[in-house]
Amino acid sequence: MKYIQFLMLSFSCLATTFASAQSFKKGHIYLLNGDTLNGYIADGNYEALSRSINFKNDKKNDDLITYLPNGISGFQFSDGDYFKTGFVQFSAHSISRAIQDVSEIRFLHRLYANGKTSLYELNNGHDNPLFLQKGDGPLKLLCLDRSGNLAYLEELAFAVKECETVIVPADLPLDSKAIQAVLTEYDHCGQHTTPAPVPQAMAWAGISFPVSSLVEKYNGLGRAFQMEFRPVAEGFFSNVSLGAAFLSLNANRTVKDDLSSYTSAVKYREFSLKASFFLNALDGHLRPYGFIEVTSTTTYKKEYNQISSDDAIVWGVSERESSDRILRPGVGIHAQWKRHFIRLESPIAPYAQPRIGYGFAF
Repeated sequence: MKYIQFLMLSFSCLATTFASAQSFKKGHIYLLNGDTLNGYIADGNYEALSRSINFKNDKKNDDLITYLPNGISGFQFSDGDYFKTGFVQFSAHSISRAIQDVSEIRFLHRLYANGKTSLYELNNGHDNPLFLQKGDGPLKLLCLDRSGNLAYLEELAFAVKECETVIVPADLPLDSKAIQAVLTEYDHCGQHTTPAPVPQAMAWAGISFPVSSLVEKYNGLGRAFQMEFRPVAEGFFSNVSLGAAFLSLNANRTVKDDLSSYTSAVKYREFSLKASFFLNALDGHLRPYGFIEVTSTTTYKKEYNQISSDDAIVWGVSERESSDRILRPGVGIHAQWKRHFIRLESPIAPYAQPRIGYGFAF
């Protein structure tokens, strides 16, 4: 009896010593019923973790619970590493060309997961087979076949066939990083928005605020209207549009002091013939562009002067009209959503004249 008690005490001491010697990290156990247990999981090498794990609810608690792959759906360390329960059964050449026979339930280490696909690794000693999973589908082994052919290339190509832009190279190695690169490209397939083409015809209206008017302290905003069309449907010149623009600005300025007042009223009109070249889209909606326009301007200015004195009030009125033709370059940004767009543009010489407006594409 004393011998049995001694053995039990020795076993208890060994178990306590073993539990104390293990390194534990925060983690989560995912049960088969969908519940999650939060606590501490014994860390170790990935091969040992693929077969069983030790878990305890509290870091100071030495009572361990051992979980086998057939008892839970998976586990995860809080710092990121995730292991999924999976049934693996295969007999195939490994990278070392040795035959590897496995038929059991194991914990598979997840190497990659991003939306459509996941890549897992079975830590099985010297050879670590890779498994591909699409969505919640079955695990597919990536391996060489019995003849040494690169069967994993066919399996990978079949998995990504929905995306025509993803090509699996014929010399792709059976390497986790190389396969992750293919899966990353596949998982992002279709997320790159196709740039909206330059509309065939456009009309837009907006407001303009000439910088020169602001400097001279004139009050008033211009009203702009433009129409454009794209004469070439395909090729390099399909990014070119031709159009005409009209701008009208009524502004005034008043200066007063104790003895006099000065009022200036300006009517400004301009008509432009314009050619724009749109650059490649910044994303699916934004297109920067440059333009050059030949502009005919007409300015009608009327000035009122009033001078007061002790004897009389003197009025003075002057009117003048001027016209000009100028060639000016400019830049802008075109933001389009389906048939609707917003434009922000401005000539850059001889002076800035920002315009912003809303338009409709035909």
